[in-house]
Amino acid sequence: MGDESQSKTIGLIPDRAGSGNPILPHFIKPGETIPRITKETLAGVLRGSYSARLGQVHIIDCRFRYEYDGGHIDQALNYDDHAQLVDWLFKSPGSGAVLVLHCEYSVCRAPRVAGLVRNYDRGLHADSYPDLTYESVYVLDGGYRDFFASYPSLCSPRGYVEMTDGQNWTAYQRLELDRLKLDRLKDKKRSRLVWPVDGDAVPPLRLRSEQRDKRPRWS
Repeated sequence: MGDESQSKTIGLIPDRAGSGNPILPHFIKPGETIPRITKETLAGVLRGSYSARLGQVHIIDCRFRYEYDGGHIDQALNYDDHAQLVDWLFKSPGSGAVLVLHCEYSVCRAPRVAGLVRNYDRGLHADSYPDLTYESVYVLDGGYRDFFASYPSLCSPRGYVEMTDGQNWTAYQRLELDRLKLDRLKDKKRSRLVWPVDGDAVPPLRLRSEQRDKRPRWS
């Protein structure tokens, strides 16, 4: 299950705010459809306060690997590649599993990936709406930054590395530049225009198949 299969299903069925089956205390921000939980609620999950109502819980850390290695929430799994996450989640789906996604601030990466997971799930169940494989999907409000500030004892190692951390960020940008150059060669074979690969034109996030149709056309 790769990018191509994902791009065919994303956006088939629009989601609505609060859809699914949220079973944790939550709230929904204006303009969003995926419910959010507070850091206090997640701390309660880790400490067993909701064990009577919860089955399996997957805490998904959407940050880059160097951020995760510098400190992450206990039991969190690192997936900074949403295609790999979708493949893992739906290859052997856990019955009734709860998903909690976060990034550094839970402003961009985690909400975006949570939406992609939900839309993919909707596509798989296009003929049986409103069924879902993962009915309970949440975004951790405030992300790792706020959680670590309040609950360092629930993080391992007890540290916090920012996304823009010096050498790590520079190395990541070089990696993305190489990745974009490879994409450019592939796209040339398909006679498609791509992002330029010079200087500041390099976008900070990876370009996946579902994003390519949205790129601006450069002259």
